[in-house]
Amino acid sequence: MDDDLAYHDSTDDALADNGLADSDFADFGLVDRALADYDFGVADDGPVDDGPVGNDRRRARCGAARRVVGALVGVVLPRGCAGCGVPDVVLCGECASGFLMPQRRAMRGVVTGECDGCGVYRSRVRRAVLHWKDHGDEECTPAFARLLCRLMVDRGMVARCMGGVLIVPLPSSPRSVRVRGRWHMLQLARRLAVLLRGLGVDARVATPLRMSGVMGKAVQTVGAGRREDRAREALHRASHAVIEGRRVIVLDDIVTTGATMRRAVHLLREGRAEVVAALALAHAEQRPVP
Repeated sequence: MDDDLAYHDSTDDALADNGLADSDFADFGLVDRALADYDFGVADDGPVDDGPVGNDRRRARCGAARRVVGALVGVVLPRGCAGCGVPDVVLCGECASGFLMPQRRAMRGVVTGECDGCGVYRSRVRRAVLHWKDHGDEECTPAFARLLCRLMVDRGMVARCMGGVLIVPLPSSPRSVRVRGRWHMLQLARRLAVLLRGLGVDARVATPLRMSGVMGKAVQTVGAGRREDRAREALHRASHAVIEGRRVIVLDDIVTTGATMRRAVHLLREGRAEVVAALALAHAEQRPVP
């Protein structure tokens, strides 16, 4: 069976069973046409902060120009799988299967008691995430959003969100946003919100968390203690009015020790939000305690 078709079949049954028909999506190996023209802005009738990045018109124009250039380059140099480079797909079946290995890690303060991840941060999963995150492969965003939606369906999280939910992406440092030209987690949160609305959930995106005074990437910070210090020093809540009394989902790309996620959960609960889920694309392999 064709790799893309194999992945398409393996992921969409669960979504279809929950009211999101297969016909709502384009072929996974191409640009997601069903979502391409969707307005990813936050709804006007909710007290939701779209953050400084979302309101930066200059960055929006740069992003539009980058997409046009990317489309032109794609005509001349067809893209390859983000995980292995096989031609003409965003994420091939074999690489996507690495994101179908659900991971769980205890996470205090979350209704589920856990932080859930789609796969293990290694091999093809690692390459795909880094290609998306650090090398500007924005076509991976719809693919990763679908994987997260599939995880939520499989874990029975959708029902907990039916009264409305805010998706809170973990922030990047201002320097990282400048270097990448985008807040990659904000884009992913918006795509996930679209999919959840397709399931009947009033899902919106909120950005009450900020990262400041950070040097280097979280994944490069060595030692659990140092990661805890980094999260405590750098991550803070800009406001609690947006999240007070609301259900929220915390969203991250890679969970290593869980320090940043724990800090985020603490800040959101401190702001009187109910954290119904903590999600990540991948969990780093946990080293055994010596």
